[in-house]
Amino acid sequence: MDPEVSSAVFIYGLNLSYSWEFIQPEVTDAVATLTGARPQYFEVPAGEFDHDQDQVMADEISSLWGNQRGGPKNNNNNSKSREAWTSIQIKGCPLSSPATFSAVLTSCKHGLQNLLIYVGERIPSQDFQTILHTGTALRCLTFYHNHPLLDCRVMLQSTWNCTLLTQLDIQITNIPRPDVLYDWKGDRITLEGENTTAHSEITTINSMDESRRLQRKIYTRLASLVNLKSLQLGAGCSQMARVEITLPHNGKTGSFDRGQQLNCLEMSLDSGLEILSRMKRLRLLYVQSMEHRIGIREMKWFAREFPNFQLLAGVEEQTKRTCILYGLEDPGLDMRKCGVGYEWY
Repeated sequence: MDPEVSSAVFIYGLNLSYSWEFIQPEVTDAVATLTGARPQYFEVPAGEFDHDQDQVMADEISSLWGNQRGGPKNNNNNSKSREAWTSIQIKGCPLSSPATFSAVLTSCKHGLQNLLIYVGERIPSQDFQTILHTGTALRCLTFYHNHPLLDCRVMLQSTWNCTLLTQLDIQITNIPRPDVLYDWKGDRITLEGENTTAHSEITTINSMDESRRLQRKIYTRLASLVNLKSLQLGAGCSQMARVEITLPHNGKTGSFDRGQQLNCLEMSLDSGLEILSRMKRLRLLYVQSMEHRIGIREMKWFAREFPNFQLLAGVEEQTKRTCILYGLEDPGLDMRKCGVGYEWY
């Protein structure tokens, strides 16, 4: 069942302080007949949580799994009902609260399939990595506002066991990019990395060979998600976050994204992009607000390797930015002449 296309009604009950959302009755009945358990959607409202609220939240999330033990039996006449299709939506980001985070991890271990979080940037890298390592049944891990920042060094510390994921929103940070010479303001990035980004610490790798060796390890980790249909890297930038500036080093004027991520994957074939060819189900790729190096070669590669590919978002603006920053006039960067068969912008 896809939570994005199903209508639902919010109700309060079972003496809970927070709301449960049930899919429309006819859908609920059908799922219960097929799976032996009724689908439930648990929503946590926005707000900051003190210690007492943290424990209440944790108890109610834990009750998701306790309440379903008495549900209907499955079609195999097994006395034990199957685990429910369950989603958790967290608006106030209490994952920074220890008891709540522990309960979410327990839910992942019990078969949590959909985790939706509103303010992901507050989640520490190590906690986010733990979710990806633990959530063996996760299908969807999404964030409505700022995506979590996952330090590449933490990312490579342990395996990702969430191989059933079909949707992932993530910003992988702290990847050294010696090829990135200017920040979003057009100021030269110093060797010490003073202007690289505010998103994470500075890594002291100064050669492209070293950077690309690290990037290949990251591509390999991403490629383990063979069921992925939608991958959002970087952070979508609204027009409100763009500013018109004149570059100090070449005098050119353009629209620039103030949230541009500079310490990110290069996303080029030269950096190991071909490792992602294992993800044959990929349909959507978002690379907005990233200093990527996707060009015509890469776009044709996507069209060739992914039979279901539909949309590549974040190419045109990035291409314009690169041309303005680095004084490129190469007509080969005219994306509309590359002849790929999917939508892009």
